[in-house]
Amino acid sequence: MSKFKKELVSKAEKEIGHYEKQKSIKSKYHIEEDEEKIVVVKNNMIKYLFVIVRIFFNIVFFVLAVIGMASLIYPGTRSELIRQLHDVYMQLIRLLL
Repeated sequence: MSKFKKELVSKAEKEIGHYEKQKSIKSKYHIEEDEEKIVVVKNNMIKYLFVIVRIFFNIVFFVLAVIGMASLIYPGTRSELIRQLHDVYMQLIRLLL
């Protein structure tokens, strides 16, 4: 007899868990409460790819900002940076003209 009660309890717990999960999903995505609607959230690989690319570019931006700050603070690196920028500018002028 207890076997049947355990199965009923487990089914009821699953149903309550499913109901709570649906309720939280509906509130998260601002969907009106309706018992007949079931919301399914799928993982989107493209979304994760954009997050990874965004993190990568944030790290690159941070590294370039640190290099820029170091070149502005220290006079030796500042003069080298100005010389390199001048060389790049002259090469671009030669290439375009």
